[in-house]
Amino acid sequence: VQVLKLAVNLNNDKTIINSVSAYFHYAAEGGEPARAGYKLENLIKATAGRVTLLSKDFAKCIGDDENGWTFVVCGIEDDSPTLDKINALFLNLSRACGEKVYMLIACKDRVAAGRLAWENENRCIDIQAYPKDGQWKGLLDNAVINLKSLTSLFAVQNRIIVLYGYKDFVKSSCVQVNYICDTSYHGTIKVNGKDIPVISIKQMLSLKNACILIGLQEPGHRNEAEKFLNLHNIEFDYLENYTNKTSTLSIADMVSKSLVCCWDKWDNKLVYAGAKQQKVIYHIQPFNNSVFGNRVFIGKNFNCSIPQNTYIRIRSSKNKVVIEDNVTIVSAEIIMAGGQELRIGENTLIGRNAIIRCEISHQLFDAGTKKVLKQKRDIAIGKHVWLGEECYLLSGAKIGNGAVMGARSLTSGAIEANSVAVGAPAKVVKRNVIWAKDSSEFEFKTTLYDCIDQDGLKYLD
Repeated sequence: VQVLKLAVNLNNDKTIINSVSAYFHYAAEGGEPARAGYKLENLIKATAGRVTLLSKDFAKCIGDDENGWTFVVCGIEDDSPTLDKINALFLNLSRACGEKVYMLIACKDRVAAGRLAWENENRCIDIQAYPKDGQWKGLLDNAVINLKSLTSLFAVQNRIIVLYGYKDFVKSSCVQVNYICDTSYHGTIKVNGKDIPVISIKQMLSLKNACILIGLQEPGHRNEAEKFLNLHNIEFDYLENYTNKTSTLSIADMVSKSLVCCWDKWDNKLVYAGAKQQKVIYHIQPFNNSVFGNRVFIGKNFNCSIPQNTYIRIRSSKNKVVIEDNVTIVSAEIIMAGGQELRIGENTLIGRNAIIRCEISHQLFDAGTKKVLKQKRDIAIGKHVWLGEECYLLSGAKIGNGAVMGARSLTSGAIEANSVAVGAPAKVVKRNVIWAKDSSEFEFKTTLYDCIDQDGLKYLD
């Protein structure tokens, strides 16, 4: 792996761009870096000292397993960096260093890093915050995991994918199989709703630009397949490297490693802009299908009173959860499925044992036409909303700014802004209401102006 370390001012990066074609490679055994067409002193002079070589120990953290990649660490000095400027820097680095560039961005401000990481969809740009006390290990370990994952994905990109052995096939794969090679089957096999042609071993050997994924799990059959493919000098990998399994990610672990953004190899992303070590679990829980492309964002000053009873469960692909700044959850179970979106507005308070089911568990069809009926989707919780204890929200719920839902209320519909709704189904019983987070257990306030929390005034419609 070729390694660069940059301290970058994005507002004045022309000198870096012009000289970045000089990059360096740490030999596996050598102490001195190999120089590539540019003298070190010239590079440092041209970039006003902004480019420095990494120490050998730093370079060893990356390792030499992922050949052909250039690993770049950028400390961003700007107070308000933009994603456009980061993308421009990445593009120039890619032109200079080759197509496979992995860039670790470290921003001064964790909140700004969270915003940029949420906007960024380029897996080769890893946006984080400066680590606490200069401890880079957590960021580097995470980068190495990402780099290995990307190496696997690049290996199958624009390739003909052949599944070798269908019997033990696990359908939760994040790659699209083009052919299946299995002597026990003929014709086509339906996989995730698509008919996949079955080919012979001879046909498999004749394919150009093919990547063979071994799907056999029985040790004897697996060993035979490996020997056969090695004998014919055919590149292969294992299906399980592209198969989604149940996984969990703890926000506390992210904070302890100074991570703002985490991806897994199935393109699921969690961004946490806060700094408190909350023990809320982001839980990927697939059923029979692959689970990929989910996005979860949690803003600054997020607080959870009973984290051991709070879960974000993802059960299918391409769902989106956005929890804005200053949200407090006592305890809740959030369930996502069906490619839906949940948004919780800033300054919202969610009481104990709330359940938010942003999913369609089973489809409904018209009995006459047999066509699928349109069902409500997505949940939107406005700003400065108060959900009481054991509230239950279903897909289609739209809670207006400043609204209050009483304990054990249930809805899949719209609740007016600045209203109080109770019951199952919830009905509005009072309108033109403002609530405050001040606890009345210690002091009973007679006017809103006596309260510390005045946020309700900001969200009056």
